[in-house]
Amino acid sequence: MLEPQPHLEPYEVQIIAQQEEGRAIYGASQASKGSPIQQAYYPPPQLPVQVYSEGPQPSAPPPQQNGVRPAPLKFGERSGIADTAVTQNNNARRTYQLGYANALNHDGRLRWKYPNIYQMPGRFFAELTRNRHRDIMQRVWNGPEEDRYLSPYDGHLAKLVVQVTQDVYSSEQNSTWRRTFIRNTSPSYINVANFPFSTLPPDMNDWDGAHWATLAWKWIPACCALICVLAYQPNAAEGQVRNQGFYDPFPYRYWGYPKVARNQLEGPNPRSGEQASSSLLERSLGPKYLCFLNKPHEREMNGVSMREVDQAHADTEYLFIGYTTEQFDNDSYEDMNDLHAIAERAAREAQIPAFWVAGSCMGSDEEVEDAIYRISDVMRGAHSLVIAIGPSPKRPEMNTREEMLKMWGKRMWTLPEALLSSADHPIKVYTRGHTGDSWNVSKKHFAAVVWHDPLISRQLVDHYNKTLDLSRLELVSIALNCLTKRQTTRYFDGDLSYALMGLLRQRPKVDRTDSTFQAFARLSMANDSDMLLERLVCMLPNDPNGHWLAMDDTWNSSLWDIYPTCQVAGMGPGDTVILDGAFGAAIRWKAFAPVAYLTRGSWKRSASRTLLHASPVYFLTGAVFASYAKFSPIYGAIGVILLVISLLVILASPYLIRLIYGGKLWGAQAWFFGFEGYLDLATIESSIYGSYNGRLKWAASGSTLSRHQQNPDGECVGFDPTADPTVRDMLEQAKTPGFGGRKVFTLVDTYTSTVTMFTAVRPPVAAILCGREGGMQRAVLCSYDWKTQTLYRETVLRMETPVLERMFRVHKFRFGFQRPVANVR
Repeated sequence: MLEPQPHLEPYEVQIIAQQEEGRAIYGASQASKGSPIQQAYYPPPQLPVQVYSEGPQPSAPPPQQNGVRPAPLKFGERSGIADTAVTQNNNARRTYQLGYANALNHDGRLRWKYPNIYQMPGRFFAELTRNRHRDIMQRVWNGPEEDRYLSPYDGHLAKLVVQVTQDVYSSEQNSTWRRTFIRNTSPSYINVANFPFSTLPPDMNDWDGAHWATLAWKWIPACCALICVLAYQPNAAEGQVRNQGFYDPFPYRYWGYPKVARNQLEGPNPRSGEQASSSLLERSLGPKYLCFLNKPHEREMNGVSMREVDQAHADTEYLFIGYTTEQFDNDSYEDMNDLHAIAERAAREAQIPAFWVAGSCMGSDEEVEDAIYRISDVMRGAHSLVIAIGPSPKRPEMNTREEMLKMWGKRMWTLPEALLSSADHPIKVYTRGHTGDSWNVSKKHFAAVVWHDPLISRQLVDHYNKTLDLSRLELVSIALNCLTKRQTTRYFDGDLSYALMGLLRQRPKVDRTDSTFQAFARLSMANDSDMLLERLVCMLPNDPNGHWLAMDDTWNSSLWDIYPTCQVAGMGPGDTVILDGAFGAAIRWKAFAPVAYLTRGSWKRSASRTLLHASPVYFLTGAVFASYAKFSPIYGAIGVILLVISLLVILASPYLIRLIYGGKLWGAQAWFFGFEGYLDLATIESSIYGSYNGRLKWAASGSTLSRHQQNPDGECVGFDPTADPTVRDMLEQAKTPGFGGRKVFTLVDTYTSTVTMFTAVRPPVAAILCGREGGMQRAVLCSYDWKTQTLYRETVLRMETPVLERMFRVHKFRFGFQRPVANVR
């Protein structure tokens, strides 16, 4: 450790010290791990000046109330992230993988199919009934429930095998999918060429005599092994170009019927099938029934009579009487009598000839269902709103006027009543048993006086008062936020959506068989220009196990920040929708694969390739000439020269191969590789490309675990997420979670050369791009429930836009927000 220098600031001394320490740790860790190292030295990343976290973390400060992320942290501000970023990055390189030595593991099993060594799941599904699946090639398979995926090779339903890191492979088997160890799939003679350098520090200036001796005794065996492959073509060291360079497609097709389709021709009965856009609830010009005052011109109480209103002349002025059944029970004669007395008094004082109250003006039992969801039309046509309040038998302690009014404001159905009331007249509040004057509350002050969320609900009031113009997306987002925080006595499962639809223009018909999700899906499809449901698909809530309707986003994005690239084509069975038009790709979990890539040519590479692959010719030709040395000394000299050249080339072959296949990538076959657990970049890159050349990088803002920093040049650089102590703790906890707990997975994208860590309950088998936001694509990572042909959202990542250039579109697919919890044993 360096001593503090007087001309340096304390934090500068610490930076230099940690960089020197990191270099030493880096070399030692590479020696212990045994992974190949590039001859050129790539120093450890600089200590971050500013550290950013993507998404809230357990130890991070909470976001501000207005949704703005806290300011980036300065050096030394958080316990240890900035101070230990470099140290943790280098310590993390000590990730040794046993590879095929795991064949000796007593839990390992053999099979003829690759990967041929695997571990059985530690948990099994309790349901033993056989289920049916039909794949894209129309092959039908029947079997018990187990984790399977759609093979991108031929589209069949294959058993899911996930490669895992050594610590996960050696730990308790707590998954329902098969596991296998990570294999080094890089070309064999690149591995052989890097064998002499595998245990040496990356910087030759750090080598001592022992290092040179190690290089010497490893060099000759490597040269001898390379002789066997020197005559091969250069392409033998490269991966196969597949799909014309595109990612593996996700071979999916949904064969079922939607419950509700946008186009009626796709319904179960094309002629009479229901179409979402045509099954709308008709509006009404006004109420069908009203309570008319007897002798309306007199101020004395003379009673009321209920009469049907002719809709052809629906121009009668009336008051809308708002109340809550918590204070006035519809089944209580006394409560209804007092409520009508308050309503009559309010109408006579306002000199309005009639009033509408829900307890009396809903019509017959057959008409009540439709009338409930047309209350918004009644409210729009009313002269003004009158609120009747009184003490609640359930909450007798709330007996003041203000407390009783706030009790009214906590009910869900009262929110649209106040919002849609006329802004030309104040809202009058009458209290049961109080004979004094009414309490007038201005509509613009109503949110502050009555509601518990005035900062949010005031925006809705201003919108309907025409003092603030909200877009439809903003209106829906804010209204849902307010409605979900209010109480209601459920009449139908979809009451939340039915209350919301009163604020919108298009209103689907009420279906008592709809769940909460299905009712919301109908509402979204009816108002499809907003693409509300499509935007929700692309969002990642802060609570992964929260309600599907949660509109908070871990990246603090709003609905209107997301531009969907798919469309809801229908509502599927259960709480699912049918999506169409999305791009997607399959994720390969069973093993890495050799990757075809492109590097720029140079005279060094061309000369090295010529010398390397022509050396057998030099050797054979030299041997022939040497055999004729007895006939002519010239032949002997030529033979000796050719033999020396071939031997020199063979001796230099490790260096030449590293030179030929080294360098930066200018293009690569697109793959999504996944594995469970965490590995450092050096190990990942060595397992795929054969050596660590700095080709891969950590995604800067790909997931909630991604971390990035500002280097001294002001550039944004992603760094190892395990430099954050909270991520390291999460990684340790994820090794032994119970069933249904979130595990840590890593996704490698060879096209953009990025590595992203994320958490999910199950390994997602497909990445579906459903929208874009902030210059990035929202990739919904989905697991596959083959029993119902449903893709369920496991997490959402942000990917670079160029990935679209290498993806195929996915067939119309069935999508669900939350996968049902399975019964396992």
